[in-house]
Formats: sequence, C-alpha cells, structure tokens
Amino acid sequence: MLSNVLGMLSNVLGMLSNVLGILSNVLGILSNVLGILSNVLGMLCNVLGILSNVLGMLSNVLGMLCNVLGILSNVLGMLSNVLGMLSNVLGMLCNVLGMLSNVLGMLSNVLGILSNVLGILSNVLGILSNVLGMLSNVLGMLCNVLGILSNVLGMLSNVLGMLSNVLGMLCNVLGMLSNVLGMLSNVLGMLCNVLGMLSNVLGMLSNVLGMLSNVLGILSNVLGILSNVLGYVHAASVVGVNITSQTPLVRGTLGGEALLSVRYTSSSSDQPVIKWQLKRDKQQPITVVQSLGTSIIGNLRPEYRDRILVYENGTLHLHNLQLSDEGGYEVEISITDDAFTAERNINLTVDVPLSRPYIQMIASSVLELSELFTLHCSHDNGTKPTYGWLKGGQVLTNDSRLLLSHDQKYLTIARVLMSDDDIYSCTVENPISSMRSVPVKLTVYRRSSLYIILSTGGIFLLITLVTVCACWTPSKKKKRQGAMAAMLPRSPEYVEPGDIRYDVDVVPKTITHGTHGTHGTLGTLGRRSPMALYVVNEDESVEGEDEGSASSISPSDFNAPGYPSPITRSSCSPDAPLRPVHKYPRNPLSSPPATPLRPPCQPPASAPSSGSPQHFLSLGRNFSPLMGLPISRQTKESTATPVASSQE
Repeated sequence: MLSNVLGMLSNVLGMLSNVLGILSNVLGILSNVLGILSNVLGMLCNVLGILSNVLGMLSNVLGMLCNVLGILSNVLGMLSNVLGMLSNVLGMLCNVLGMLSNVLGMLSNVLGILSNVLGILSNVLGILSNVLGMLSNVLGMLCNVLGILSNVLGMLSNVLGMLSNVLGMLCNVLGMLSNVLGMLSNVLGMLCNVLGMLSNVLGMLSNVLGMLSNVLGILSNVLGILSNVLGYVHAASVVGVNITSQTPLVRGTLGGEALLSVRYTSSSSDQPVIKWQLKRDKQQPITVVQSLGTSIIGNLRPEYRDRILVYENGTLHLHNLQLSDEGGYEVEISITDDAFTAERNINLTVDVPLSRPYIQMIASSVLELSELFTLHCSHDNGTKPTYGWLKGGQVLTNDSRLLLSHDQKYLTIARVLMSDDDIYSCTVENPISSMRSVPVKLTVYRRSSLYIILSTGGIFLLITLVTVCACWTPSKKKKRQGAMAAMLPRSPEYVEPGDIRYDVDVVPKTITHGTHGTHGTLGTLGRRSPMALYVVNEDESVEGEDEGSASSISPSDFNAPGYPSPITRSSCSPDAPLRPVHKYPRNPLSSPPATPLRPPCQPPASAPSSGSPQHFLSLGRNFSPLMGLPISRQTKESTATPVASSQE
C-alpha cells in the first residue's frame, strides 16, 4: 500500500511539475511578447526622436532665413536713408542754386544799369541763369524720383520684416512640436523600460517555475525509485528470481565449444525451471532445451542431441558448434509455477578460422603509366572476412589513384606511377582470427627502360639466329672423310665412270720404263698401256701415297676378270715415250684438261680403264662417296674377284 501511495504521490507531483512547466512556458511566451512590444515601442520612440530632430533642424533653417531677411530689411532701410539724405542734399543744392539765381538776377538788375555796357554779359548770364534753373528743376525731379525709390524700398523692408516675423512664428511652432515629440519619445522610452522590466520579471518567474518543475521531477523520480525499491522488497519477501550474465556476446569457433554463462539468485529453495530458446530474425523461436534444475525435460531436437549440457546456475554449454547455432539465445528461469520469472538474452556467433590469404595479379611487373592494374586478395577458408591492404607496411585507403572495391578485395591502380613500385600485402580478419598474406613485389618499369630491354633482347636474338644458321651447315671435308672411312673395309668393285663424281683434277701420267728381269713385264706394260691417273686437289700430304700406289701396279691387276686387257703397242707409235706426270698446285687458276693426253694415232677405245681396283684403293680416301650402287651388287662383285684371280 505504501508503494502504491508513493507511486500515486509521484504521479501527482509529476503532473504538478508538468503544469508548472506549462505555466513557465506561457510566462516565457508572454515575456517574449512584451519584449517584442518593448522593442516596437523603442523603435517608435527612435522614429519620433528622429522626426523631432528633423523638425528642430527645419526650425533652425527657418530661423536662419528669418535672420537673413531681417539683415536684408535693415540693409534696404539703410539704403532708403542714404537715398533720403541724398535727396535732401540735392534739395539743398537746388535751394543754393535758386538763391544763386536770385543773386544773379539781382546782379542782373544791378548790371541792368550797365545794360548797354554789359548787355551781352547780361544775356549770357541770363542764359546761364536759365540753364542753372533748368538744372535745378532736373535735380528736383531726381530728388523726387529718389524719394519715391526710398519709399518703395521702405515698403519692401516692411514686407520683408513681416515675412521674417511670420517665419519666426513658424520656427517657434516647429520648436514647440519638436519639444512635444521629444516628450512623447521620452514617454515611450519609459514605457519600453517598464515593459522590459516586466519581461525580465516574467522571465525570472518562468525560471523559478522551471526550477520548481525540475525539483518536482526529481522528487517524482525519487519517489518512483523508492516505489520500485519497495516493490522489489515486496516481491523478494514472497519469491524472487534475479539473473545476471558476464557478457551479452559470446564468440565461438566452428567445431569448438561455447559457454552461455548466467547466474540466478532466489530466496526460494525450489528447483527452477530453466528454458533456453534460440531466436532469429523473422523466424519462430526454437526451444533448445528445457530442464528442471540440471535434469532435461522431454526429448532434445536431433541437431542438439549429445551437444547440450545445463548447469545448476542455468548456464548452457554447447559442444561441437555448428554454423546453425549462431543467433540470439534467451534464458527464462521461473520458480513456483511461473509465478515469478526472470529473463536474460545472450548472443552467440559461430565463425570459421581464416586461412592465409594470397594475392593474385596478372603479372609481377608493369609498365609505367599503365591503367587499371588490379590486385586481387582472396582466401580459401573462413567466415565474415574483412579485407585490408598494406603498401610497404602502411595501411592503404581509397584515394584518386588507389581504388578499393566496396568489400576491399580488389585494389585497382588507376594509373601506374614509379612510386607504385613497392611491396604489397593484404590482411583478412574476422571476430576470431586475423591473417596476413605473403608480401608480393610489384616492379614498375619506365618506358625508356623497356625499350632498351626489348632492343637489347632483339639484338641478342638476332645474333643467336645468325650464329646458329652459320654453324648449321656441316663441312664437306668431314662428309668425305666419313664416307671414305665407311668404304675402306669393303672389297673393290667396278663402277661406271659416269656414276662417280670426282672432285679432282685429271692429268696424264705415264709409267716409266722398267728394267729387264723381274720388272720387264711391268716395263712392257708401262710402255704399252698409258693410263690416265687422277691427281686429287687435296692436301699435299697424300702425294706420296699416290705415287707409291701408282708405282706398285702389277701385271696381274690388268688381267683381272671384268676389266679390259692391257693395250698392245700401236704400230703407228712404236715405243713412243709418254710424257711424264705433272701435279698441279692448288690455286684459283683453271684446272688441266679433263681427258688424258695420248698420241694422235691411238684410238680412244684402247685407253685403259681408270676403274682398276688398285687405282680405287690407292685413291679411295680422296673420292666422294659412291652413290647409286645396290648393296647386293657390291657383295657379288667382291666375292667374284678372288675366284677369277685364282683361276688365272
């Protein structure tokens, strides 16, 4: 009851505080209105003061004009007096001239006596007297004119004096009006000050009411707190449950464990009913577990079996966390048939640890002033990644050239400069882990350096190609040596002269006369069978072999089967000596004739064949390889040669 009474009193004081606040606002508005009215009256007072000053200035101007007109009137009066005095002087002069005329008349009368004598003089004086009279009349008329002018100026002076008096009266009236306006301005200023004082009083009253409203609000809050305390005390006196938790957010790892720690207090000794629920956005709550103390009530859902453990203080322990376990968990602890219930919310996040990120780019080198060069940061495993970039160990942010995507996975260099030649790395992190990639080096080449590299590489490639082409063709000498080395172990064979390609010079050679006895037959053959021998244009080192092989020919070589028999001596040239053999040096001059020289009467058919086996054996190393002969023919001829020799 006391709590309710205090609550009602708190509400009443709150309402009174609100009423006082409203009254304070009304008084503040009234104070503002009076302040505005005071400002308007002050402005009107200023306007009237300005008008009073204008009228005073106009009065002063009219006074100055009146004074000017008075001075002008006085000047005209003085001029009238001067003209009067001049008129009087002229009158006196006229009188003097009249008196002089009378004197002259008297003198004329006196002299009339002497008229005869002075008749002419009298006439002259008479004429002079008439002239002086006329002059006196003119001066009199001038005097009258000046008098009239003096009267006119006097009248004008009187008019100006009257005008000056009228202007003076107007000036006095304007001065009185200026004074009246000044008095009205002073009255309005006093009224403005009164209104300002009233506005200040109302403002002070509004502040007092506001302070009183704040005091009543504080008193209302104190009474509300007191009412809540009394309510808690009253509830605790029956049965109360209070839940506390260490942290409202728990972060877990996939496959790990999470402890949703809570603690409850109650004066009751009964076991509490503990209920944990998983709440997600726009989904119905899922009951995770419900227990009486630590004993689970009912059957668990399949996804939570063997993974749930509830402690006595209400703490929930989850094993083998899954990504589906993430969400907001609400624990509800009640005692004595849900008469008193307490609730607490804890958020659980489940994340996968991040793997090491890596950077992908098209090439590790780029040409200066290239555009839109992109580096891509990616990773294989991990949830909720947040990317970042480092250049030379410094964190990169968006600017005009280095552009980061909205998720910061891509770093794009809009225009590559030499300052971009640096080491780059990317970072990735989530609530439970953080990793950094292996740094990569981006090399930026100047365009001039690239041209030098390309030109140097092109020259090197050209030199390589030229060298390879020059060394590709094998030597002819090596070809001949290889072919002749393959021919040496074979037996001698006969080849048509037209099928053999010789790279030799042909010169005639005769066999010298042999001695009688053992060499008689050879000498006879030498005289009767001149043969054309071939001298090869090769090294001079083979000359000895050629001569030795030529001098070692036996008569049996000419009687071998398959070869023509030795030629008999011709009747037309008995014992005709043959010309000696000459060898020609290797020089660029023309070679000797390709056919051997013989006597004119010797027929061409009697020429010995140059294809004897000994001849081939002696010169075999200097010939080109024999082409076009089948292997079977070579074998047959090589086997037939020794048989024929044995039969002979």
